[in-house]
Amino acid sequence: MREYKNAGFQQMKIYSSVKLPELKAVCEAAHAAGMTVTGHIPTGITLFEAIEAGMDQVNHIRYPLAALAPPPRADATRLERLDTYASADLSSPDAQEKLQRLKQRDIVIDPTLALMEMTYHSAEQPVSTFEPGVLKVPRELAQPLTSGGMPPNEAPVGRRLFEKMVALVGALQTAGIRIVAGTDQAVPGHSLHRELELYVQAGFTPMEAIQAATLVPAQVMGVEKEVGTIEVNKRADLILLDANPLDDIHNIRTIRCVGANGVLYPAAKLWESVGFKHESPY
Repeated sequence: MREYKNAGFQQMKIYSSVKLPELKAVCEAAHAAGMTVTGHIPTGITLFEAIEAGMDQVNHIRYPLAALAPPPRADATRLERLDTYASADLSSPDAQEKLQRLKQRDIVIDPTLALMEMTYHSAEQPVSTFEPGVLKVPRELAQPLTSGGMPPNEAPVGRRLFEKMVALVGALQTAGIRIVAGTDQAVPGHSLHRELELYVQAGFTPMEAIQAATLVPAQVMGVEKEVGTIEVNKRADLILLDANPLDDIHNIRTIRCVGANGVLYPAAKLWESVGFKHESPY
């Protein structure tokens, strides 16, 4: 912990193989150092055990969904487990009580819905039908990004599971639980746009979706006096669009320029510099 703190890190991330005593020790040391703890819910530990151990945030909506769903049978197959999670009743008294517990503890959720969509869509459905950015990636990235998905015989379960994940993000927002937009191993750059589109699908207003990628993360990380909104004396990191995303969240993709610390860069040239295709008249 001292090593990470001295290196300038603000947060620790937990992965799946951490044991409960280790998790408690990391959380205790992180909090003592003024850092927060995020990440996976480790294997063999429940969501609420991880929260009691000290986790402040959770990555991936599948962990909260598993906590709100009835427990699968011990001998259930992978597909049967997924089907159980897809059948979760988010309006049940038990689910609503658990949502309130997350709210009371001010647990922050990073859903990575764009990643979940990449994972659970039908392998027969081209990724480009929901993420057009995949058509612009360098050749080296194309194959791993377009070769996934659920086999046709499992795809209906995958679709229901993903729809329930989207619904849960909406339920979290309604319950007042803070959502921060993340993507994980999806289409670099583009999938953040998809994440916001999915938030609107879940019931967010376009402004609420945009704030999940700007103001809310700044508040969560304690840097809202520096970034997160466009104000005098804040760092001028922003994007300039050709269409209003408040009219249609898909307009978040119409980036003309990217501003970093007050310097504007043409988006097309930035994409081209890392091997992406980008059609732009500018």
